[in-house]
Amino acid sequence: MKPKDWLSLREMFDGQFRCSELALQFANACGPNRVIVDIGCGTGANFRYLQSYLPSYRKWIGIDKDSSLLRDASVDLSNKHPLAEMELRELDLSQQLATVPNGIEVAVTASAFLDLASEVWLKEFATHFQKCPVLIAMTASGQPIWSPVEKEDRAIQALQSQHQKSDHGFGMASGPDATQYLAEFLREQGRIVTLGDSTWRLDSNNEPLISMMIAGVARRVRSLSTSVEIDSWETRRKAQLQTGELQLSVAHLDLFSLPVDHRAT
Repeated sequence: MKPKDWLSLREMFDGQFRCSELALQFANACGPNRVIVDIGCGTGANFRYLQSYLPSYRKWIGIDKDSSLLRDASVDLSNKHPLAEMELRELDLSQQLATVPNGIEVAVTASAFLDLASEVWLKEFATHFQKCPVLIAMTASGQPIWSPVEKEDRAIQALQSQHQKSDHGFGMASGPDATQYLAEFLREQGRIVTLGDSTWRLDSNNEPLISMMIAGVARRVRSLSTSVEIDSWETRRKAQLQTGELQLSVAHLDLFSLPVDHRAT
């Protein structure tokens, strides 16, 4: 599965579950003059979602290290959002965060990204953007919970946790703890922090995403262990999905934060 295939699929569902109240607060905090920096922008899903809250003439800077995803973002912006002023930059954020614009004229946002980062990097992020409104959406905050329960689920969750907290390019990842870590670092600066639930709650009506989740879990488990009966688990889950009995929830959190001396401009 190509990264952009997964991103394209999850974009359709993320929009259903994102905390719209925090998106609106972010839009109100931005004012008309701020530059919006989209961290880990991928193909531009976060930009597309927030366009309903923010005018298209506003200046955006999209940052990602994957040049192929940035090319896709550029094509989409040119075709569907010709009035948007968006600059795309290829940067390795694990090494080049200090080069990203910040300050009182900048607002920063990201989606489906934060759980890849280490605790150390998150503290650097909080420090770098201490004067900026921040909106971080769709950060995984727990393990997938499947219903009905199967005997392999507990072992699979342990392996999933091991994978989530491995090194994804930013040091050992924070995984499901990422939002809470960032919230703590921001509050230490005296900032206001608001969290919103954006948990995926999926059933047979969400078959494409669940199907891809089943395949992804099975692939990761096979790479980490030979002791879990993952083939049998995968077969049963696919059958449950087809009969409409399978349900899946994946905990996510959104975070919105304002600097201490915030003034909408």
